Amino acid sequence: MDRKYNNLTLIAAIGKNNELGKDNTLIWHFKEDMKFFKENTIGKPIIMGRKTLESLPKLLPDREHLVLSKSDISIPGVKIFHSKDAILEYVSKFDKEFMVIG
Repeated sequence: MDRKYNNLTLIAAIGKNNELGKDNTLIWHFKEDMKFFKENTIGKPIIMGRKTLESLPKLLPDREHLVLSKSDISIPGVKIFHSKDAILEYVSKFDKEFMVIG
């Protein structure tokens, strides 16, 4: 039986050519977009890939960081998952919203 992950929300800024980023950075920096991102992710776990994590200047405050990576990495304050199934199994244990970023 397929599980439904109603507690996953994708938050993304998509460019006019459907791009999400360029060279592992944001396409633009609009104050309103950054405010929207913060308001909608604060206090919630955020799910991202390793490269998105590495693009951040630091861990984002007041958010649990969950990273999907095939790399054998260990970062203080970050939960690492090595498969999509593993992270989805983790998410399925909670009745709270997880934000997928990156």
